[in-house]
Amino acid sequence: MLSAKFLDDTYYNNAYYAKVGGLPLSELNSLELHFLAMIRFNLSITPEVYELMENEIMADVLCSDAPDVRSGREALLNAGFNQSEVLEKLRFSQQQQQVIET
Repeated sequence: MLSAKFLDDTYYNNAYYAKVGGLPLSELNSLELHFLAMIRFNLSITPEVYELMENEIMADVLCSDAPDVRSGREALLNAGFNQSEVLEKLRFSQQQQQVIET
């Protein structure tokens, strides 16, 4: 919802999102404000942070044994990714995280 508001010129109002999400409008408004406060109202990220998060998610999906991610892992493997590449990306993302934190 917030990404649509941030990136799109036209988007639905909170009443619509609340109805679709099955929440009272007041709760959705409160959650939106709480989330924005947690991220200090900064909705943009650097390409380096994006790549770091992407690598971590891919590594989690490809290395997970959970049955609900099996089809996602198979899709990624069929798309040409292999586990050694993912582990390398994970090591690289950990190094990036250390650089970002310093």
